[in-house]
Amino acid sequence: MLQQIRKSLTSIVVFFLLAMLIASFVLWGGSGGGGVSGAIVATVGSQEITAVAVRDAFNGEMTRIREQFGNEVTTEQALQFGVHRQVLDQLILNAALDEEADSLGLLGSDEEVRIWVRQMEFFQDLTGKFSEVTYEQVLSSRGWAAKEFEDRVRVDIARQQLVEGITETALVPAILQDTLYSYRKESRKAEIATIPSSAITDIPEPTEEELLAFYEMSKTNYRSPEYRDISFLILTPANFAKAGDFTDEELQFEYDRRFNEFVVPDRRAFEVAILRTQDLATELVERVGAGEDFAAVAAELTGLAIDELLGNPSSYDELTRDYNERAADAVFKAEIGGITEPLETLVSWQIFRVREEIQGSEQPLDDVRADLSETLAAELGIDGLYNSVGVVDEEIAAGAALEEIGDTVGFPVVHIPALSATGQTPEGTLITNIEIFPYLQEAFQRHMEDELEFVRSTQGEVFYMIRVNAITEPVERPFAEVKDQVRQAMVQEETVKILGERARAALIAAEGGESLKSIASRHGGVNFETQSYVRDRVFTQQELSREIASLMFSLKLGDVGIEQDARGSGYVILKVLEITEQMPDDLNFEYQALLARLSVEMKNDIFTQFQRNLRSDLKIEINEELLEGMFDPDFQQPGLFTGQ
Repeated sequence: MLQQIRKSLTSIVVFFLLAMLIASFVLWGGSGGGGVSGAIVATVGSQEITAVAVRDAFNGEMTRIREQFGNEVTTEQALQFGVHRQVLDQLILNAALDEEADSLGLLGSDEEVRIWVRQMEFFQDLTGKFSEVTYEQVLSSRGWAAKEFEDRVRVDIARQQLVEGITETALVPAILQDTLYSYRKESRKAEIATIPSSAITDIPEPTEEELLAFYEMSKTNYRSPEYRDISFLILTPANFAKAGDFTDEELQFEYDRRFNEFVVPDRRAFEVAILRTQDLATELVERVGAGEDFAAVAAELTGLAIDELLGNPSSYDELTRDYNERAADAVFKAEIGGITEPLETLVSWQIFRVREEIQGSEQPLDDVRADLSETLAAELGIDGLYNSVGVVDEEIAAGAALEEIGDTVGFPVVHIPALSATGQTPEGTLITNIEIFPYLQEAFQRHMEDELEFVRSTQGEVFYMIRVNAITEPVERPFAEVKDQVRQAMVQEETVKILGERARAALIAAEGGESLKSIASRHGGVNFETQSYVRDRVFTQQELSREIASLMFSLKLGDVGIEQDARGSGYVILKVLEITEQMPDDLNFEYQALLARLSVEMKNDIFTQFQRNLRSDLKIEINEELLEGMFDPDFQQPGLFTGQ
């Protein structure tokens, strides 16, 4: 997992950069350059990067990493892999781009800012449409003024304009794209003759002396596996689930406790106009009162399309969550078809029109009785399981044996006197205690002297204990016991030797002009022509092994080659019959897809060179001691995050 994190941190490409530039302010909660109080970690030309900016960016990146790789990623691991330096490097790049954009007079226009803000997924509702409500809620929750945020977006747009201006001129040479396309789309057909090992039936039966000699040379191959005598106790919620039916009183109590799960509340469908000023809100009320259509007037005053005014049908609680309690009260008190009075918020005025009321429903107890019983049993099982954890821990601390612990919790310890790491007994049969299989690896890693541990399984709500009672080390099995295996191995080895000799002779014959049909017939194989295979698809198809496919596309037209078959039990003689080149076609989808990929790669190369030159032209200074110290819990510097 940490290797994946390392890879994700070092794979910066242009299209990723462009996508993230505009979002960086929202994700990281701060500016990439100056304007933030605190000690200075780095300077880029006239731009300053503060400790606060680095800290905010680091926290944002940790949130992203944990969402992608799981919460088990620690800050220490992130620092070990240099996440703080990756973050600072991105901030330095942003500052460098800002310097260059400023020198060129680049800045996002009001219209560009409006378009970008409406495209940001942070401000879109569940249908993927821009939501004024969400926009205001996000800004308010982060403590940002709309102008502050929009100015930051304006700067980010300037960065994008700069990067696009540098990379959009990237042109992929026609000879490169055409040659690469023709190479990838080249198709081939071949003739194949097989030389199977099954055709070798004349191997003489080895003598007793030969078998014994073969055994002596390879006796380490015939050792018995390690066997372990183990005892284990596995506890699951099912062990503690209450048997039998629950009383009516118990089911009624559970039904009442979870009543909201069985009730669909009344909902109201509505339209909402969110207006910047009180004057606009007053105008909307007056015009609707005069007979104009609410949606048409609201669309005119807000600049939104009519369908963007529609809210999802919502219950009282959902309206309270999405807006506030005053809005919920107003919507549910309004008449169907009527509008609410203007409702003032921190940043706008809201007016709702109620379109319809959707009646709720309720599932009676009898309809969910079976589900309630099942849920109660499962909950009791989990409660019983976790109650047993404390009991077992106390028993372990008191020095109780595994069997005594089993008696205490009321479940027997399972004992297996001899078990291999693959779950087999010395007789070669698979054990029937399948519940131990997930823990076999651990059983073969533990030592006899290890203390008892009550461990929570990665398999879910399961706890287990394993004790190794005895270990039987692998031993060499006597010749008489493995004689049949020795014979099979010896015959197989001789078969492979003879098969290889015949295959090499067959290849020489094919190169000398003998037909593959004749070779296949002489060696008991089959002869056939393949279908046509395309180079960039052949390795994902199942008909040919990777080795045979590689052979087919490495030979010249008319050449023959040899390779083992997919099972490794025979050989294949292959002759290339046909090579067809695919000429580039501007209307071909795959050709256009290749051009797009090459274009992205070319832009990446150009941007990398531009970035390198930009950094070399600007004076960049980094306070290394401050950067490392600010992530050290023992580091103290007055005013580090206060601007003192």
